[in-house]
Amino acid sequence: MARCDTTERINASPSRVWNRFRPERMKQWYGPEIRVLSPGPLAKGSRISVTGQSGPKRFGYEATVTEYAENRTLAWEGADNKATYRMTFLLAPKEGATVVLLRDEFHLKGLIGRLIEKLFMARRVAKYDRHFLGKLKNLVETP
Repeated sequence: MARCDTTERINASPSRVWNRFRPERMKQWYGPEIRVLSPGPLAKGSRISVTGQSGPKRFGYEATVTEYAENRTLAWEGADNKATYRMTFLLAPKEGATVVLLRDEFHLKGLIGRLIEKLFMARRVAKYDRHFLGKLKNLVETP
């Protein structure tokens, strides 16, 4: 399984940053769209739908929220016919700001998938994740 860890320091409290983690607001900064499929608010055990585009290819999968702690952690795991995915967002207060860690883990199925994963995907995913966290920083820090 390939893993990309990306961090961003955001000059705001964890609660202010967390406000952008509501599914309807994530699409403003996080590339894929997140929809809650389970009844009720987002929580550990919720089923979600993740859809988006990576380069010219569209993707979509359903996932289960595996960790949810307001102002601290959101994580989910899911799969489609090509890959398995695990996304984790960790928020930590630090010196009057918040450090956000985006851990993006994925495993492409099959021998060719593993080769593509190692040679190309990790760099591409890291680039997208830096972009997403940069957008989050701009949204939170701009009045």
